[in-house]
Amino acid sequence: MGNNSNRYIRLLIEFAETELDCEMKSACEIFFQKQNSFSDNDPDSEMRFLEWFIFDWRCPQSGRSLIEIFLSRVSEELSPQDASILQGFVKNVFSFFKILEVKAGRIQMRDLVTDKDYDVLEYLASFQLKAQDVLIARLLPWKKQWVLSGPAIPLREETAYF
Repeated sequence: MGNNSNRYIRLLIEFAETELDCEMKSACEIFFQKQNSFSDNDPDSEMRFLEWFIFDWRCPQSGRSLIEIFLSRVSEELSPQDASILQGFVKNVFSFFKILEVKAGRIQMRDLVTDKDYDVLEYLASFQLKAQDVLIARLLPWKKQWVLSGPAIPLREETAYF
């Protein structure tokens, strides 16, 4: 990936593991419907949980996301640029996307819910995707561009007819 967004994701995960351990365990039970563990049959289950926990989970007591809690506790320790990037992550876009065009390092995508187009900076997925593919993905604002937050979930051709 041609950006450092993964550094911020790791920072948020480390914060959650040390500062919100009880909340993370409770969220894990909710996410996995009381199983409280990652599935050996699904190697991506931990990654999907962490993405949900970082971006979609809300603290039952405050209603705030992990990013918002992190910023409220450590914003004074962050550079203005780091704080701005993390505040941008709150405005992520999770949706169904149709691939319009693939170029080396860039993907043109259309949000099928809002009909908005995105120019996405991406070096790994651009080798696997082709125009007309449909996927479920989360986009993060990144320095006046967009990046994928993690692996997108491609939809099979028969389920992706739009």
